[in-house]
Amino acid sequence: MLCKNIIEMIESAYPRCYALSWDNVGLLAGSRQKEVKKIYVALDADDEVVEEAVSGTKTMEEMADEWNEKWTAAQESNGVEY
Repeated sequence: MLCKNIIEMIESAYPRCYALSWDNVGLLAGSRQKEVKKIYVALDADDEVVEEAVSGTKTMEEMADEWNEKWTAAQESNGVEY
């Protein structure tokens, strides 16, 4: 699957319009035309996230659950209501 297709899927579930002014949204590095064989989605690229992405020990479901929890907590802490 191409990177641009993954971006479209993510943005259909989490539209850019919900981003705050200071959020870095979208592809920050790489090419939209690149073929993707593995993916790791995170809110922040801290040391723990990078280590986990490289080791690849979590399942996609575990990563998605963790990502949704962190995203919801971040939005709530910034006063975003659903």
